[in-house]
Amino acid sequence: MSEKLDRGMFIAAFTYLVLPMVIFLLGWLTWFVAIPTTVIVLISYWLAIKNIDANWTFTIGRREWLIFVGAIVLIAIWVAFSGVGGLSFQNSDHHYRNAIFRDLVERNWPVVYDFGNASDTNKVFLVYYIALWLPAALVGKLLGWYAANLFLYFWVVIGIAMVGYFMCRTIKKISLPIILILIFFSGLDILGYYFMSGRFPPITSHIESWTGIMQFSSNTTLLYWVFNQTIGPWLVISLMLNMENVKSLFFVYALCMLQGPFSFVGLIPFVLYKAFAKLPGAKKDKVKSFQKSMHALWQAFLRCLTFQNVAGGLTVLIISYLYLSANLSGSKYTFHDVSKTYLIFILMDFGVLALLLYPTERRNVNYWIAVVSLMIIPWIRVGFGGDFCMRVSIPALMILMILVIHTLYKPVESLPQNVIMSKQKGRMKNKPIKPAKSTWHYAKAQKVALCIVLLIGACTPILEMQRSVFNTLPYLNSPLDPKPYIANDIRSLNGLKHGMDTDNFVGSINSSVFYQYFAKK
Repeated sequence: MSEKLDRGMFIAAFTYLVLPMVIFLLGWLTWFVAIPTTVIVLISYWLAIKNIDANWTFTIGRREWLIFVGAIVLIAIWVAFSGVGGLSFQNSDHHYRNAIFRDLVERNWPVVYDFGNASDTNKVFLVYYIALWLPAALVGKLLGWYAANLFLYFWVVIGIAMVGYFMCRTIKKISLPIILILIFFSGLDILGYYFMSGRFPPITSHIESWTGIMQFSSNTTLLYWVFNQTIGPWLVISLMLNMENVKSLFFVYALCMLQGPFSFVGLIPFVLYKAFAKLPGAKKDKVKSFQKSMHALWQAFLRCLTFQNVAGGLTVLIISYLYLSANLSGSKYTFHDVSKTYLIFILMDFGVLALLLYPTERRNVNYWIAVVSLMIIPWIRVGFGGDFCMRVSIPALMILMILVIHTLYKPVESLPQNVIMSKQKGRMKNKPIKPAKSTWHYAKAQKVALCIVLLIGACTPILEMQRSVFNTLPYLNSPLDPKPYIANDIRSLNGLKHGMDTDNFVGSINSSVFYQYFAKK
């Protein structure tokens, strides 16, 4: 039973990622490009499913079913107050996201706009991370705007539920607290805010920009502000961590680009490590060690040479890149001097957690990739805002979160033996022994410290949720001055003018290789 469920979740996850890509290929490309690329993607999808190694066995009893139901309820409430689907208060970013979603529902694909006037020089087309919206937009074209929003809500709930399942699978533990950590995971923004301003924030504040443009967003902030570039990358990351081999690795990775190109960039070192991790360690004989390393590297490369990785991955990657590279703001790269607040930022937003994890995770390469990535990311800026810092950090922060969960659920007996040492014959040696009392206290102290940091960090998502609740429940609004909570100030991008905000979502039809040679006309 559990193996069938496990396999079904893998199939559902692959379908969730592939379906938007297929809709994009058929809806946006000219037929002589759409047909062969769709066939390649569908064959790759079939091969990826055929290659699934669903081997996680666990008891499915009353307790497990209660946890499943409880997790779905928690996720459904979490998403309901995110603004997705128009069920609750929407933050300011939703003005543009609602406009894009409405244009996907009501306008022909590819979506073309006139910016300023009807001349060809002002014609642009929608270039954004639209994958998550496409299934709901297709429903909207058939059943209307409200049906599209309702479907979008359930689509996001389903996506996060699968993320939660694969997180549990990574830890090999069915547990409701894992879902709670997913919801409330964040850096110590409340302390950073107090350090910079000398006071605690109002109860509905958005506090993560306390250093200025640097920000590592909490999971709740990502869902409540930029859900369209969050759910897909989360699923790609959690799915990749559970893939037993690399036969479909690059195919799954390529599917992340249209979901969230910033997360795609942040995933690069993790994907490379996953692909080439099993290399032999250094030996005294440097020549033989080098030869073995090169042989292992070649074997790892050969393992990646599958139809779904090469044909499927390259097809998805090339089409996604040609489309997204037309974005008017995406070509602006700058070095961002953050030296004034850099140290306090990295300490508050991930440094404390990283230091607490160091004793047990210092031999984990993914730990070091996450830490080094998060130290480098704040110095780079792409486009007009701080999206690079806020979104490229998504994979590293998720890996860090999973390492925290793994440490909290790890029994003392499984702590690294370099922590549990015994003296033998006058020297220190690793020896599998019963954990000493001091070791037990060490493990307990580490877990207590991690829980304290998580609880303090939870202030950030709690503030995000409070703002949504306070602006949604009608009895908390003044009857004399009601506050509409749906962000509908911008009905469509059509007719707007070029600017820092609008150029984040469009590309020129005249200079785009994608539009000129591959898109429908």
